[in-house]
Amino acid sequence: MLLKFRKLVLGIGFIAVVPASVEGADELYHVTAIGRIPGSPRPTSSPVAINERTQIAGTACCLPSNQLQAFIWDELNGMVGLGDLPGGVEASEGWAINNLGHVAGAGNSKNLIEAFLWTPENGMIPLGELPGGTTFSRAYGMNDLDQIVGISAVAKGDEAFLWDARNGMFGLGDLPGANVGSIAYDVNNAGQVCGSGVSERGFEAIIWDKVNGMRTLGNFPDGFPVDALAINELGQVTGIGATARGAMAFFWDPNEGIEWL
Repeated sequence: MLLKFRKLVLGIGFIAVVPASVEGADELYHVTAIGRIPGSPRPTSSPVAINERTQIAGTACCLPSNQLQAFIWDELNGMVGLGDLPGGVEASEGWAINNLGHVAGAGNSKNLIEAFLWTPENGMIPLGELPGGTTFSRAYGMNDLDQIVGISAVAKGDEAFLWDARNGMFGLGDLPGANVGSIAYDVNNAGQVCGSGVSERGFEAIIWDKVNGMRTLGNFPDGFPVDALAINELGQVTGIGATARGAMAFFWDPNEGIEWL
């Protein structure tokens, strides 16, 4: 059974709230416009993540300088811009939010594009890059412990990373026998990470933990998962895969295997 994947559907500039059960309900959903960052000349926004407190993170367009800016939204305060990293062009993007109301994403800094953690107390904090990488990192997912995952440039290509305040940024490596290339999209509170890595079949969905390292989700006769985009507290994964019928969404359970949706 799939548990604790998000039950709210995000779209451009609005939030559609979908109840867990609709039996006997008069209303299947309602739509709330989330507005714009104060001072923005255009109302365009792209919400991409939501937490259990219905706080939303994403990217809004545009500032008077015609740049994008990461935002956080809630019903009390509306849309609030998160600013940008020191030393770079005024631009940032929000990709993840946890239940503390902390946001992860990427912004322009003196190192060009750099992953960040934003908190109400400390503002936007740059996370750096992996050793050998000097120009690029981007955060895509985070958990309630402020562990953050994403992708960073390294000397031979791009590599998935896990970051926390104590240990900094740690590279998750690559699939055994594969060329350099991996990306992390989400992390649960147990520190399990999901994403995609280069294999002999191209990019293939992966899961990572401290004990087992990086591995694929397995071999399946009817197709293979390409991108693992979200992971819950049971280690269940959802994402997109390739089948004979074309690209399809999948649900993967560590004990039951894969179900094409």
